[in-house]
Amino acid sequence: MKEETKSRPSLVLPVIASLVCTASLALIGMAGPVFKQMFEDFEIDPAPFHLKIVQSTHWGWSIPLGLAVSALLIAGSRRWSTKTNLTVFLLAIVLAVTVFTGFAIMAFLPIFD
Repeated sequence: MKEETKSRPSLVLPVIASLVCTASLALIGMAGPVFKQMFEDFEIDPAPFHLKIVQSTHWGWSIPLGLAVSALLIAGSRRWSTKTNLTVFLLAIVLAVTVFTGFAIMAFLPIFD
């Protein structure tokens, strides 16, 4: 009698997605105070909304948020179907890169303006 074993999804994609999410949020959190100090040194007016977002970022909340997202991605990878896993992880990577790119644009815009 042949036993049917259900194959578990690989952890490679969840780990990659988790690392990308955590790294992007960590970089944003560590760059926020640097840009805040730079804006103050160059006397750039922080009145526009995007500069307030840059100045409010800090590693104290962004790194724990990245770790929580990573934990959810890895925990969910064992419960979701393969198709759902692929969709969620690719979406997580795209969102992490988009958020990092958006932060970089908002942070550098006043410097080159």
